[in-house]
Amino acid sequence: MADLADLAAEHGLTYTVHLPTHVRPGSPRASERTLAVDTWNRVVERTEPLEPFGYVLHLEGDQPGAVPSSDVPAWLENLERSLEAWVGAGGIQPRSICVETLGYPFDLVWPLVRRWGLAVTLDIGHVWVMGFDAEAAVQTLLPHARIVHLHGVDGVGGEDHQGLEVTDPDLLRAFLTSLSGQPGDRVVTLEVFCQEHLESSLGVLERFRRTL
Repeated sequence: MADLADLAAEHGLTYTVHLPTHVRPGSPRASERTLAVDTWNRVVERTEPLEPFGYVLHLEGDQPGAVPSSDVPAWLENLERSLEAWVGAGGIQPRSICVETLGYPFDLVWPLVRRWGLAVTLDIGHVWVMGFDAEAAVQTLLPHARIVHLHGVDGVGGEDHQGLEVTDPDLLRAFLTSLSGQPGDRVVTLEVFCQEHLESSLGVLERFRRTL
């Protein structure tokens, strides 16, 4: 951590920290909710020397897909308990917690985000790949997004986290236009996982930059 902090100081870097995704803050079991909160707290404590711009939080469902739980009201109540145990304890600034858009409609957790004063990680790739209304998501969530995750998506239901060149150029242009016109400090992360996709994505962004 000290070495990473030194690199940030030397090169003008900032960091975002993606909190672990294997925990279950919406679990009906109190022990699993406690484990989630304890895990978040440990990560925040260990990464404190990096002075992170924000923490990316998954409010994981009990099951994959667009319906996060067989009992959504109970799942939401349990998420509320976990957030109360974490944010309500006062150990972290709520605006530093950026809840990510996942595979279920974000409308489900949006009231929780607003009630606890949290920010958003707008993963527009997840919105595209699930076939959600991208324009509505941008209008509602982008003003509250301190972090944006951007990656290529090969159509609705296709493969995500690819280079941006596979994305529908009209979708990408609409999003980049909205992003460039939205004031505020935020981090845009190219969430790709190989050098090839990084380089191709940077090339796509450069071409769009010339025309925006």
